[in-house]
Amino acid sequence: MSKVTEKTAVKLQNYFEDTEELFQREDYNVLVAYAGQFSKDIVNSIPESVEQKLHEKKQKKNIIKRVFSILIEGLQNIRKHSDFVDDDESLGYVFIANNQKEVCMQFANLVNDESIEIIDGKLTELKAMSDVEIKNHYIEILNNGFMSELGGAGLGLITMVLKSSDYVKYAFEELEDGVHLFSVKIKVLLEA
Repeated sequence: MSKVTEKTAVKLQNYFEDTEELFQREDYNVLVAYAGQFSKDIVNSIPESVEQKLHEKKQKKNIIKRVFSILIEGLQNIRKHSDFVDDDESLGYVFIANNQKEVCMQFANLVNDESIEIIDGKLTELKAMSDVEIKNHYIEILNNGFMSELGGAGLGLITMVLKSSDYVKYAFEELEDGVHLFSVKIKVLLEA
Protein backbone atom coordinates (compact mmCIF):
# COMPACT_ATOMS: atom_id res chain seq x y z
CA MET A 1 0.00 0.00 0.00
CA SER A 2 1.16 3.49 -0.82
CA LYS A 3 1.19 6.66 1.24
CA VAL A 4 -1.24 9.52 0.66
CA THR A 5 0.25 12.76 -0.67
CA GLU A 6 -0.80 16.21 0.50
CA LYS A 7 -2.22 16.92 -2.97
CA THR A 8 -4.47 13.84 -2.73
CA ALA A 9 -5.62 14.74 0.78
CA VAL A 10 -6.57 18.26 -0.33
CA LYS A 11 -8.47 16.98 -3.37
CA LEU A 12 -10.34 14.44 -1.24
CA GLN A 13 -11.31 17.23 1.17
CA ASN A 14 -12.60 19.27 -1.79
CA TYR A 15 -14.79 16.34 -2.93
CA PHE A 16 -16.07 16.00 0.63
CA GLU A 17 -17.05 19.69 0.71
CA ASP A 18 -18.74 19.42 -2.71
CA THR A 19 -20.70 16.40 -1.49
CA GLU A 20 -21.76 18.29 1.63
CA GLU A 21 -23.09 21.16 -0.51
CA LEU A 22 -24.97 18.70 -2.71
CA PHE A 23 -26.65 17.07 0.29
CA GLN A 24 -27.68 20.50 1.58
CA ARG A 25 -29.10 21.56 -1.82
CA GLU A 26 -31.14 18.35 -1.92
CA ASP A 27 -32.67 19.17 1.50
CA TYR A 28 -31.14 16.29 3.40
CA ASN A 29 -30.71 16.40 7.15
CA VAL A 30 -27.10 15.32 7.68
CA LEU A 31 -26.84 12.75 10.47
CA VAL A 32 -23.08 12.18 10.18
CA ALA A 33 -20.44 13.77 7.98
CA TYR A 34 -16.80 12.83 8.44
CA ALA A 35 -13.69 13.16 6.30
CA GLY A 36 -10.23 12.12 7.38
CA GLN A 37 -8.33 9.15 8.72
CA PHE A 38 -10.48 6.10 9.47
CA SER A 39 -9.13 4.59 12.67
CA LYS A 40 -10.81 1.65 14.37
CA ASP A 41 -12.31 4.07 16.91
CA ILE A 42 -13.88 6.23 14.18
CA VAL A 43 -15.26 3.17 12.38
CA ASN A 44 -16.76 1.90 15.65
CA SER A 45 -18.27 5.22 16.76
CA ILE A 46 -20.12 6.23 13.58
CA PRO A 47 -22.65 3.34 13.48
CA GLU A 48 -23.56 3.86 17.12
CA SER A 49 -24.20 7.56 16.51
CA VAL A 50 -26.30 6.95 13.39
CA GLU A 51 -28.34 4.22 15.06
CA GLN A 52 -29.11 6.51 18.00
CA LYS A 53 -30.16 9.36 15.69
CA LEU A 54 -32.44 7.08 13.66
CA HIS A 55 -34.07 5.81 16.88
CA GLU A 56 -34.63 9.43 17.95
CA LYS A 57 -36.33 10.06 14.59
CA LYS A 58 -38.60 7.07 15.30
CA GLN A 59 -37.48 5.13 12.22
CA LYS A 60 -38.80 1.61 11.79
CA LYS A 61 -36.61 -1.16 13.12
CA ASN A 62 -36.21 -2.83 9.70
CA ILE A 63 -34.99 0.47 8.20
CA ILE A 64 -32.47 0.94 11.01
CA LYS A 65 -31.19 -2.62 10.47
CA ARG A 66 -30.77 -2.08 6.72
CA VAL A 67 -29.00 1.25 7.21
CA PHE A 68 -26.79 -0.27 9.89
CA SER A 69 -25.78 -3.19 7.63
CA ILE A 70 -24.89 -0.88 4.75
CA LEU A 71 -23.09 1.49 7.09
CA ILE A 72 -20.91 -1.25 8.60
CA GLU A 73 -19.95 -2.55 5.15
CA GLY A 74 -19.24 0.93 3.79
CA LEU A 75 -17.03 1.84 6.74
CA GLN A 76 -15.19 -1.48 6.56
CA ASN A 77 -14.63 -0.88 2.85
CA ILE A 78 -12.98 2.46 3.62
CA ARG A 79 -10.88 1.00 6.43
CA LYS A 80 -9.82 -2.30 4.88
CA HIS A 81 -9.89 -1.82 1.13
CA SER A 82 -8.16 1.50 0.55
CA ASP A 83 -5.01 1.17 -1.51
CA PHE A 84 -3.38 4.23 0.06
CA VAL A 85 -2.87 4.51 3.82
CA ASP A 86 -0.99 6.59 6.38
CA ASP A 87 0.01 5.12 9.73
CA ASP A 88 -2.26 2.10 9.12
CA GLU A 89 -5.28 4.37 8.71
CA SER A 90 -7.20 4.90 5.48
CA LEU A 91 -8.23 8.30 4.20
CA GLY A 92 -11.82 8.74 3.06
CA TYR A 93 -15.17 10.22 3.87
CA VAL A 94 -18.69 9.24 4.82
CA PHE A 95 -22.04 11.03 4.74
CA ILE A 96 -25.24 9.71 6.21
CA ALA A 97 -28.31 11.89 5.76
CA ASN A 98 -32.07 11.59 5.60
CA ASN A 99 -35.15 13.38 4.42
CA GLN A 100 -38.85 12.48 4.52
CA LYS A 101 -38.44 9.71 1.91
CA GLU A 102 -35.08 8.05 2.45
CA VAL A 103 -31.76 7.61 4.18
CA CYS A 104 -28.87 8.34 1.85
CA MET A 105 -25.31 7.20 2.51
CA GLN A 106 -22.15 8.02 0.61
CA PHE A 107 -18.77 6.41 1.23
CA ALA A 108 -15.47 7.29 -0.42
CA ASN A 109 -11.95 5.91 -0.25
CA LEU A 110 -8.75 5.86 -2.29
CA VAL A 111 -8.04 3.11 -4.80
CA ASN A 112 -5.47 2.37 -7.49
CA ASP A 113 -5.95 1.53 -11.17
CA GLU A 114 -6.09 -2.23 -10.55
CA SER A 115 -8.80 -1.89 -7.91
CA ILE A 116 -10.98 0.16 -10.26
CA GLU A 117 -11.23 -2.76 -12.66
CA ILE A 118 -12.14 -5.19 -9.88
CA ILE A 119 -14.71 -2.92 -8.17
CA ASP A 120 -16.29 -1.78 -11.43
CA GLY A 121 -16.56 -5.38 -12.62
CA LYS A 122 -18.23 -6.53 -9.40
CA LEU A 123 -20.69 -3.64 -9.24
CA THR A 124 -21.56 -3.87 -12.94
CA GLU A 125 -22.26 -7.59 -12.48
CA LEU A 126 -24.40 -6.96 -9.38
CA LYS A 127 -26.42 -4.16 -10.98
CA ALA A 128 -27.33 -6.51 -13.86
CA MET A 129 -28.75 -9.13 -11.45
CA SER A 130 -32.21 -9.42 -9.95
CA ASP A 131 -32.59 -9.49 -6.16
CA VAL A 132 -32.99 -13.28 -6.27
CA GLU A 133 -29.84 -13.66 -8.38
CA ILE A 134 -27.89 -11.42 -5.99
CA LYS A 135 -29.05 -13.48 -2.99
CA ASN A 136 -28.08 -16.72 -4.75
CA HIS A 137 -24.70 -15.23 -5.69
CA TYR A 138 -24.15 -14.25 -2.03
CA ILE A 139 -24.96 -17.79 -0.85
CA GLU A 140 -22.74 -19.30 -3.54
CA ILE A 141 -19.76 -17.21 -2.41
CA LEU A 142 -20.38 -18.17 1.23
CA ASN A 143 -20.59 -21.86 0.32
CA ASN A 144 -17.47 -21.81 -1.86
CA GLY A 145 -15.49 -20.35 0.99
CA PHE A 146 -13.38 -18.04 -1.21
CA MET A 147 -11.86 -15.22 0.81
CA SER A 148 -9.25 -12.64 -0.10
CA GLU A 149 -6.25 -11.90 2.12
CA LEU A 150 -8.32 -9.09 3.66
CA GLY A 151 -11.06 -11.51 4.68
CA GLY A 152 -13.63 -10.63 2.06
CA ALA A 153 -15.00 -12.08 -1.13
CA GLY A 154 -16.94 -9.07 -2.33
CA LEU A 155 -19.59 -9.83 0.27
CA GLY A 156 -19.56 -6.24 1.54
CA LEU A 157 -20.52 -4.86 -1.86
CA ILE A 158 -23.15 -7.57 -2.26
CA THR A 159 -24.61 -6.77 1.17
CA MET A 160 -24.74 -3.06 0.35
CA VAL A 161 -26.57 -3.71 -2.93
CA LEU A 162 -28.99 -6.19 -1.31
CA LYS A 163 -29.89 -3.86 1.56
CA SER A 164 -30.29 -0.77 -0.63
CA SER A 165 -33.61 0.30 -2.10
CA ASP A 166 -32.35 -0.51 -5.60
CA TYR A 167 -30.30 2.70 -5.63
CA VAL A 168 -26.55 2.27 -5.87
CA LYS A 169 -24.48 4.79 -7.80
CA TYR A 170 -20.73 4.83 -7.88
CA ALA A 171 -17.93 6.82 -9.47
CA PHE A 172 -14.17 6.93 -9.77
CA GLU A 173 -12.44 10.31 -9.87
CA GLU A 174 -8.72 10.57 -10.57
CA LEU A 175 -7.00 12.70 -7.91
CA GLU A 176 -3.42 12.08 -9.05
CA ASP A 177 -1.75 9.72 -11.47
CA GLY A 178 -2.83 6.24 -10.33
CA VAL A 179 -4.78 7.54 -7.31
CA HIS A 180 -8.57 7.54 -7.59
CA LEU A 181 -11.42 8.42 -5.28
CA PHE A 182 -13.98 5.61 -5.29
CA SER A 183 -17.36 6.84 -4.06
CA VAL A 184 -20.56 4.89 -3.69
CA LYS A 185 -23.95 6.41 -2.90
CA ILE A 186 -26.73 4.19 -1.56
CA LYS A 187 -30.32 4.97 -0.62
CA VAL A 188 -32.76 3.17 1.65
CA LEU A 189 -36.38 4.18 1.22
CA LEU A 190 -38.23 4.82 4.48
CA GLU A 191 -41.39 3.13 3.24
CA ALA A 192 -39.62 -0.10 2.29
